[in-house]
Amino acid sequence: MLNCIQYIIAAAFPAVFMIALIFIPNGVWKIGEKLKANQEINDAALLAREREVAKISSELVSKIRTRGGELDGAYQIEKIQKAIEYVIARHDWYESQRAVILGAVLTVSGLVFAGMAAYTAIEETKGTDPAKFVIASIGSTLLIGIIAIVNLYNKELDQDRSYRLIADIRHWFFRYSLPERINHYEGRHDVLNIANDVLREKEHFTNRILEVASLEQSLREDIEQLFILHVLIKHKSDSLQKMRWVFSSLILTLSFASVTFFIYYGFLM
Repeated sequence: MLNCIQYIIAAAFPAVFMIALIFIPNGVWKIGEKLKANQEINDAALLAREREVAKISSELVSKIRTRGGELDGAYQIEKIQKAIEYVIARHDWYESQRAVILGAVLTVSGLVFAGMAAYTAIEETKGTDPAKFVIASIGSTLLIGIIAIVNLYNKELDQDRSYRLIADIRHWFFRYSLPERINHYEGRHDVLNIANDVLREKEHFTNRILEVASLEQSLREDIEQLFILHVLIKHKSDSLQKMRWVFSSLILTLSFASVTFFIYYGFLM
């Protein structure tokens, strides 16, 4: 009976994984769907953008005029561009550090699992041998650590941020100018209809870009992009801090477990 249950459990693992594959996400933008159904948010965001354009026009663009061959106000415009470049680099740094922590946890876990497997292959542990309990404790700690770190890493990759409810950054991110996304054409043979679909998408995209072609609109979009980047690096920083805490806690816990193991089997035997 016990063997039968073990076989059923073992067979359930690939079955569960195959069921999970059925629910692979298709890139649905959940906040975008909510936005379509709420005209009040659209109106409030549009009004805010109009106020921002007016403020940019009066406080920045109006000061760009020739003075002895130099442009007054050009420094502020250049500063916005440099700020965007810097914040993008900072965002990428946080993301690279998150990947480093993920890789470190997986590497440490792999090495410890390999050591445990080697020990159990060499040393037989029977009955009430404390080694069985210590090995089970270390294995459980590693599994919890892997699940926690992978969850923190993946959760941050594609969060549906609330700023998307009010943002309009057409040059920067495809969802704002291609809300319906490009259709899937796999297996289709009606090339003329496919070409017409792509042409319609391109025309829609071009019109959306040209609607914000003025200097004031472009600057407004740049400033909004800078705001969004600041929001993103804040979340990346928070995620990195949590991942570092998981990593440090895992190493500390494994260190204590290893000391316990060596005391039992290095000094007392």
